[in-house]
Amino acid sequence: MPSTPTTVASNTRSQAQKPPSTADIIKAIDSLATSQSSQFSELKSSISGLTSQVADLVTENAFFRAEISILRSRIDLHESRPILSTDTSSVIFRESTERSKVEFNAIAYGVPESAANTAANTAALRLNDDIPTIGNYLKKMSIPVPIDPKLIRLSNGNAKKPRSLKLICQSKSDASQLIFNFNSQIRNETIPEPGFRIVRDKPTLKRELLRKAHSELQRKMDDGSSDLPMSYINGVPTVIKGGPKNMNPRGGRNHRPNSTQLLH
Repeated sequence: MPSTPTTVASNTRSQAQKPPSTADIIKAIDSLATSQSSQFSELKSSISGLTSQVADLVTENAFFRAEISILRSRIDLHESRPILSTDTSSVIFRESTERSKVEFNAIAYGVPESAANTAANTAALRLNDDIPTIGNYLKKMSIPVPIDPKLIRLSNGNAKKPRSLKLICQSKSDASQLIFNFNSQIRNETIPEPGFRIVRDKPTLKRELLRKAHSELQRKMDDGSSDLPMSYINGVPTVIKGGPKNMNPRGGRNHRPNSTQLLH
């Protein structure tokens, strides 16, 4: 009897509903196990990385705690110190600023003032005479003249002549080199013009301390004391009793890094 369409469709459904074989089930289980194993490995690797990062965070946290402890100790130490008054703070700031400025300067003594020092001559014209004068003094000692320095006569016109002359150089190195060259020529026994010398400029506070030390020295000399050289002790000019103890038998000074420096 020939198959009808109804019979064919029924056979097809029977084949589609056929249960999977044991091999198919084992294959599916293996595939699922492989997938779960891969996911487990990835999870394990992620957990391992997180564990390492947590350990790093613990280490960093301990480091920061130590830093905070140090900072707290410094703050406690700072707060335990007496607070500087506004006046003291302003003096320190002014001194620091002025120290930086005076490094551009040198002070020359014994430079004759302009012979045409009359009311008709302006300060600028008189200073124009100072430029060739100090230039000649330096050239006689074989000292290079700084490039385009600004010259200022210190004190007012009624002060004792010749007044000291401030040289404001273009750079700190120019001023330092000028003073170094002058001192080197003096050590080499080069004879300058009478009364001519060049020294470093000093900030206001240092000048005041030096002026007080000179006044103390003069007072002690007036009282009959002698052999009282002036020295820098911890950066402060001071009158000391007795001759300098850092002189060697040849008259030079031995180098003592943190000791007294004799004033010139």
